[in-house]
Formats: sequence, C-alpha cells, structure tokens
Amino acid sequence: MDDGWISSRYDWAIYLYPKSIPNFLNYPTSGLSPGLNMTVKYRVAARFNPKSLEQMHYEDLWYHGATPIGCRMFSKLEIGPGWQGAIVVPPSDDANKSAGAIANAIARLLLDVNLKKCNLVVVFAEPQLERQICDQLSLFKFYKTNDDALESPGTLRFFLSSGDIKDRTFLVYGSQK
Repeated sequence: MDDGWISSRYDWAIYLYPKSIPNFLNYPTSGLSPGLNMTVKYRVAARFNPKSLEQMHYEDLWYHGATPIGCRMFSKLEIGPGWQGAIVVPPSDDANKSAGAIANAIARLLLDVNLKKCNLVVVFAEPQLERQICDQLSLFKFYKTNDDALESPGTLRFFLSSGDIKDRTFLVYGSQK
C-alpha cells in the first residue's frame, strides 16, 4: 500500500511490522521461545499535521505464537475524535507466518482507537494473509458478514482488504446471528 494513497483517503494509519525472534527467551525450561516482536507505528494524514510525515513509534507488542506476552509503549496515539483510519500490514515473510499475532494486535488496537472515539475502517493485508487474519479474528468474536450496512449501537465493524475494492471481507464484533 502506498502511503500517499492511504494518507489521501484516511485520517490516520497504523502500521504493523512483525519480526520473528527465534532465540527469544531460549533456555531449557522456557515455554516462550520462539518469540515475535510486533512494532506498531502510526501516522496522521498531512492535512491534520503537515509536520508529521514520518511514522511515529507507538508501541512494541511481544508474542509467543498468537499469545501476547508483553507490551512497551513509546508514545501516545495522537489521533482526534471522529477521525477514520486504517491498519496496514506491509508484506513480509514474518507477516505471512504471524496471522494469529496480527489478529491479536488488531483486536488490541481497536480498543485504543475506540477509546479515542475514532473509527477503524479497514485493515489492509496481502490476499493470502487477509484470509488467515479473518479466521484468527473469529477467535475474538469477529464474524464475517455480507451486510456492510449492518449497524447497531456499540457494534465494532470494519473490513479487511488487499487493496482491491472487489476484494474485501466485512467483519462485525458480537454474536453471530
């Protein structure tokens, strides 16, 4: 995904950069190796902050498989109420092997975004990863729907896409009807 394209359409974007750490806490009795470090960065659209063209380091999340085991925050998430944005998972080998951790990070970041009274509109990922993330998000009570207009008070909804407008999957949080 091109940063300029994202910035022209969304008020903010959060980027997930997973990196495998094969020897993380690797000692004989450890049950936490291998590990994964998910670097989370964000950027506000230039129209809101012309000086903010670089991605800001928001936090690092650590995982063992899809299980969260740590978090370190580096900065505040400076996004304004009512703003709409996207989460972007840039293509990488580590991303393709980390759908569970990525889904967990999305669920966690969705809480941060909603606390700011903002809306997550879309998660962008490569087509093969997009399907895996959808499956993993079902563990967090997100289910697929064909009804993109489905709305009820308190409902969290967004879609996953590879960037092609025809290739999108709508997800809603809650119990499936």
